[in-house]
Amino acid sequence: MECWIADTGKLNLSGQLNHLRALLPSIERERMLKYIHPEDSLRYATGRIMIRALAARNGGNGNVDILSGEYGKPYYASEKLPHFNLSHSGDLVVLSFGDIPSGIDVEQIKNINWQEIMTFFGEKEQTVLRSSERPLEDFYRIWTIREAFSKEEGLGLSVYEKNTVDFDYETETVRYSGRVYRFRTIPLSGYMLSVCAEDLENLKLTQISETMWNSLIKSIS
Repeated sequence: MECWIADTGKLNLSGQLNHLRALLPSIERERMLKYIHPEDSLRYATGRIMIRALAARNGGNGNVDILSGEYGKPYYASEKLPHFNLSHSGDLVVLSFGDIPSGIDVEQIKNINWQEIMTFFGEKEQTVLRSSERPLEDFYRIWTIREAFSKEEGLGLSVYEKNTVDFDYETETVRYSGRVYRFRTIPLSGYMLSVCAEDLENLKLTQISETMWNSLIKSIS
């Protein structure tokens, strides 16, 4: 399992928005027009380019068809290409991919009223937060873990409505429907990132450099 991390600020992509838009298929260019804020368009374009470049690097091409499941999880039309999942927040756009399904979530850490929001969590999670020395960070850790798991299953937050999902935050495991999943949380500067899959033993994190970004662009140009 690998995870690409793109920092749109460090890569100075905001000034390249028109160029990035031109690299996308017409349907995705049209979707970009629906965003009111340029930063939302930038995150969308960056993510789609990462997805298409991943296909190109794995025997596909930049024009590969990208479909969506019932709850919005994207996947390649070709079964020969890797499983992947995407998330973005603030300046970061992150993509997990591998031979098995995965879920990923990144959130920019903001000074929010976590005490009010934590009521949506289970009793186990609320106990963790009440006893935490760093409750804001642990709130985002729990939040991204739960998001990553729901995205791994491709069911969105509906997975929690009728099903028993047992998180063990010490062993970094999730038990659901007779199966065991692994999750990994990576604190970044000002962000919290979590990845979930059935196997994360060889998880590799790759920070996209300017050189690598230019290579990704070239692969779909």
